[in-house]
Amino acid sequence: MIEQDIYVDNIISSVTNENKAVQFYKEAREFITKGGFNLRSWTSNSQLLRTIACADNILDKDTKPKVLGMRWDVQKDELCFAQTEIHLTAETDITKRVILNQSSKIYDPLGLLSPITIRAKLFLQELWRENYEWDQILPTKLCETWIDIATHIQKRINTAFPRRYFTGTQNETISLTLQVFSDVSLKAYIAYLCKGNESKLIMAKTRVAPVKSLTLPQLDLIAAVNGARLTQHILSMFINISNVELWSDSQIVLNWLMSKKPLKRFIATV
Repeated sequence: MIEQDIYVDNIISSVTNENKAVQFYKEAREFITKGGFNLRSWTSNSQLLRTIACADNILDKDTKPKVLGMRWDVQKDELCFAQTEIHLTAETDITKRVILNQSSKIYDPLGLLSPITIRAKLFLQELWRENYEWDQILPTKLCETWIDIATHIQKRINTAFPRRYFTGTQNETISLTLQVFSDVSLKAYIAYLCKGNESKLIMAKTRVAPVKSLTLPQLDLIAAVNGARLTQHILSMFINISNVELWSDSQIVLNWLMSKKPLKRFIATV
């Protein structure tokens, strides 16, 4: 279990109840100690385990410790984004370099803020099309547009979401279905995990359409391919998904995927 859950010098694991959590705590510490290491800075959403770790003087005092770039509120058992400040005023001259620097501050590995952060990507692409230099001061109208985008991003940084996808008893047999939707509107690939009538957003990925002009079916095909790649990535992390369904609203793309005839080079190699 430790081998599967270790990342560099951190161990992040999950079990079904407090008794198993305490057992994991003791066995993990004993195992690591044999190698001459001290497994410290423990925290958990279990008050019992936190109490034990505190007694052993290895409790992480941070109520929102870092978890692979995110923050984990152990009391509410929620994940949230690391707080960062986006410049909302024109105190500093706004240039393309400044906008890239500010928009890159948001660490969102699951793409949960994609509906907001995609606006910054589209805005940068617009600046590229207009051939603005990296350190060229932008016109007032474009500065106002960036301030509006930055304001929305700053507000959404406070978004928090449950750490667990589903709740249930430890003996419950869970049958999970992965639903992946791809669309070309903003080239978004969205994955939902379903259990019965419940569904939870796993992650979303967005890509700005390339500057080079492509047809709508070609863009739909790129979206479908990237949706399939996202599916492979998710399946490598989950071991109990029993069914996978990928969705596209393009009949042309579906016909291409099913065709046994020779296709044009672009379609055949995407």
